[in-house]
Amino acid sequence: MRNSIFKTIFFFALALPSVVFTQTIKVLTLDEAIQLGLSNSKQLKVTGTKLDIAKAKRLQYWNALVPVVTLNSSYYRLSDNVDPFKIGTFEVPQILNQFTNRLSASEVIFSGFRAKNFYESAQFIEKAAALDLDKDKIEVKNNIVAAFFNYYKLLASSDILTENLNVLRGRLTDVKNFVKQGTALENDQLKAELAISQVELSQKEVGHAIAVANFNLNLLLGLPTETVLELDKNSFFAEKNISNLSSYLASVDSRPDLTASTLRVQAANKSVEIAKGGLLPTISVGANAYYNNPNQRVFPPAANFKGTMDIGLSLSYNLTNLYTGKYQIQEAQANALQANLLKSQLSDAAKMEINGNYYAYQSALEKIKLMEKTVAQATENQRVVNNRFKTQTSTTGELLEADSLLLQAKINLESARADAELAYHKLLKAVGK
Repeated sequence: MRNSIFKTIFFFALALPSVVFTQTIKVLTLDEAIQLGLSNSKQLKVTGTKLDIAKAKRLQYWNALVPVVTLNSSYYRLSDNVDPFKIGTFEVPQILNQFTNRLSASEVIFSGFRAKNFYESAQFIEKAAALDLDKDKIEVKNNIVAAFFNYYKLLASSDILTENLNVLRGRLTDVKNFVKQGTALENDQLKAELAISQVELSQKEVGHAIAVANFNLNLLLGLPTETVLELDKNSFFAEKNISNLSSYLASVDSRPDLTASTLRVQAANKSVEIAKGGLLPTISVGANAYYNNPNQRVFPPAANFKGTMDIGLSLSYNLTNLYTGKYQIQEAQANALQANLLKSQLSDAAKMEINGNYYAYQSALEKIKLMEKTVAQATENQRVVNNRFKTQTSTTGELLEADSLLLQAKINLESARADAELAYHKLLKAVGK
């Protein structure tokens, strides 16, 4: 019985570490990373609240166009220590309980078109806020792509280092055999061992960098931080369809930030119209319905409810605005000019960004071709030096140097390929995609 219990405990003791330290492995494509990042972005949620605020502001101005309807009700109990009012022999009755009910409706029918312009300005601002959300989505997407390919470069470097480490261990075995045969020195063996130690150290450093990048990418995508991410290479490195530079520059005005800037210019122009409206009078119409007890329009007063009403038209004209309002107009005009200049400045910056990223991508493609030639040359050089080493016509140092050159060339090639992908996505960002 005790043996059975001990066996059970031993089994769970062995199984527990594998349960506790089990990590979720997720194979991730670039598109999946982008979708996860966009759906879990806190930055986009903040921008979304700004859009909600702009929408609420527009609705407030819409409500300003709706007639104002109010209801007022009151009750008062008068004191009885006042002598009744008499007209000749007629005594006006005292009514101590006073009930007042009034339903009022008023509407501004003309205010220099300010209410209309306020609402239209708010519409432009709301549309601009929606485009700000689109702009931020592009920014977030670009950040995700950058983190994705940074992680890819680290994983590729780790794989290449592992491959190189296996090669170096084979070299060490060969050198040890040559030392035993007396055709190599112990110093050659130390060189091979040192080369292995250096690669192992690099591998550990890259491993730490991978852990950091994996953690950060999980946070960016809204995944559990302990998730181990593996990248699906088939989801990127595909051939890209690139248009000419002039077509990209021609589409600059379709960028969300530039379209939003255009809308803000229109909103600023509406502010000028609002300021000009302050020079004009305000005309309002209103009506009141009364249901009072007693009703003051009834004589003699009677202790019963009586309904009456009135309707009227009013004009209000702030004549001081004819003098002071011109400065509000000047301020609004200056703001509109500033909005136009900012839009022009943003357009120039966007064109420079497109131009720079277009040629950066072309350079990245050329760099890939160069790195491919470098890898081919380093591979051939390693093959030649290795053959000479086997025939004892080249030194261990020369072979290790050839291995190191090939290692670096392979890492540089993978880095160039990832940088080209990132440059392509930066170009898409520049054109507003």
